[in-house]
Amino acid sequence: MSTMYKKTASVALISLLVAAGSAMAQTASPSPTTTTSPGTSACPINSPLPSNIIEVRIPQGATNLGQNGFGTNPLSVPAGTVVIWVNDDSVPHTVTSDSNAFDSGNLDPGEAFAYFFNSAGTFPYHCTLHPNMTGSVTVGSAPGSSPTPVPAVTNGDDSGGDSSGPTGY
Repeated sequence: MSTMYKKTASVALISLLVAAGSAMAQTASPSPTTTTSPGTSACPINSPLPSNIIEVRIPQGATNLGQNGFGTNPLSVPAGTVVIWVNDDSVPHTVTSDSNAFDSGNLDPGEAFAYFFNSAGTFPYHCTLHPNMTGSVTVGSAPGSSPTPVPAVTNGDDSGGDSSGPTGY
């Protein structure tokens, strides 16, 4: 399950918090406490720290930029990545998953929204206030992970293959 965060602070503050959290995680045991904010899902404090943090900046005039309104698009990241969207525009925007997996709510100018992508898949999203603004995050395997081996499939003929396994799909 992925976890989302909404921050009403600058990216500098978010980066500082992430850096402080990394330092604390190396020196102290996390508490098993869970906190929630209105409109967000539970976020266990003892969740693993992200292996990667990517920042997406919503530029001035994003309303008229369509797919370019969310910067790099599509965005490809490994599993275990936190993507932080920062609204650098002069009007509010949202970062809303097409499948309702995440929703930033309104991000006023200067506000940011972060989402932890911990499983592979493609996650299209849009701005509910400006539907022409669309984006997509493609999440691959975590860095250093090996793909799961797929067993050999035979068709059950007598061509010398092992017929003890599945006979196809």
